[in-house]
Amino acid sequence: MKKLVFIFLVVTGSLTFAKDEKKAIVSLLVDDYFKNQSPFNDECRSPGMDCVDAVCNNLGTLGCDDRSEIDEVLKMCRGNFDGECIRVACKHLGSLGCDDRSEIQEVARACVGNFGGECVNAVCRRLGQLGCDDRSEIIDVINKCAGN
Repeated sequence: MKKLVFIFLVVTGSLTFAKDEKKAIVSLLVDDYFKNQSPFNDECRSPGMDCVDAVCNNLGTLGCDDRSEIDEVLKMCRGNFDGECIRVACKHLGSLGCDDRSEIQEVARACVGNFGGECVNAVCRRLGQLGCDDRSEIIDVINKCAGN
């Protein structure tokens, strides 16, 4: 039914709807589609760690205690669905492999497009302990898991 309404609105573009009303209808249809069709529906997943929390937990208290540091973390987290990918990657790298701002930034950027850390965990389990303990190895796994 919603598709018919959408098609009707597209086909009859000359309707007397104001621009704002058309934008509102399109926004509602898009929102409705993503709420009901998207695999990223929040009701279907358990809440994970937030990206900012995941980054700041690895950087420590002094790494996230002023506005400029938080702004940098927010930029690192742009495009991340949550912090689970970061948490999982840093777990595999160990505390010394994910405690520097440049290290965590590389991991956070690689995690963009990864929904959670399940794919990274599954691949690393199959590769064994030595298959995901190096930065280049884990970044490669994360990049290949993007979208899975």
